[in-house]
Amino acid sequence: MTLHLSSDTVRVTAGTGEVGEAEESLPGVLQGDDLQIAFNPRYLTDGLDVAGSSACAWTSATS
Repeated sequence: MTLHLSSDTVRVTAGTGEVGEAEESLPGVLQGDDLQIAFNPRYLTDGLDVAGSSACAWTSATS
């Protein structure tokens, strides 16, 4: 699963050659440069499942 983050959109893409591919775009807010990051989908959904909310905020920092 890959998240493509831009100033106003979160685009989620996932898939393999064997199973197929999927893509979904959601509204979002990003402060900073566009970002693309890949995740194991299980880790991402585990975290969202316990959030208990229909919205989430993600903060990261560089050192």
